[in-house]
Amino acid sequence: MIGFLNVVDPIPAQLHYVPSASSAAESYGRQVGNTLGLSVSVTETMVGTGMMAGGGGLEFATAGLATPVAVPAALVGAASTAHGLVGINNFIYNSKSTGPGTATAPSQAAPEGAAAQPKGGAYVLRDAESGQVMRTGRTRDLGRRGAEHGRDPNLRDLEFEPVHRTDVYNEQRGLEQMLHDKYQPPLNKIRPISPTNPKLPMYQDAAKTFLEQP
Repeated sequence: MIGFLNVVDPIPAQLHYVPSASSAAESYGRQVGNTLGLSVSVTETMVGTGMMAGGGGLEFATAGLATPVAVPAALVGAASTAHGLVGINNFIYNSKSTGPGTATAPSQAAPEGAAAQPKGGAYVLRDAESGQVMRTGRTRDLGRRGAEHGRDPNLRDLEFEPVHRTDVYNEQRGLEQMLHDKYQPPLNKIRPISPTNPKLPMYQDAAKTFLEQP
């Protein structure tokens, strides 16, 4: 249902955020919904185009006498065509966002009796062909951030790779800076932590302590 609604939504998919699927079953369901939505959108576009052509032709053939009928038909056809085209756009966009290689981080349930896996942490974005790290970052929710990057036209072709998982803020800050220092990614506009930040040593110590854990 979510996949279907995402396609037939009158708002282009590029203008709003949709949370990533929480399971493989949900992802499959969305793909089915996307396909159904595409069928509706294509049909809507074809019918709307026909109404536009038919309305204009009726008006011309009757020398304007049918204007009260022809003009509304053409307008409805135009609206139907526009909505259908938005749906086709949404299908293409959503398919790219959920396809192979998309920047996403699937959620995994922790084994029974084991501690829950941290949701946040530090990550890198790699060039799929060269393997070069192009950007680093940190987040409180790796799954959500992966989906967000997957919808970004400038980042969607990069591979999202969680490197360190932790929900501790100080550790996240220090680990992000370490990844930045290690890879010097070209898409990082600034250092994650300013050299003049008085908390820099604290963040670095927290990261080192995290890395020393077994």
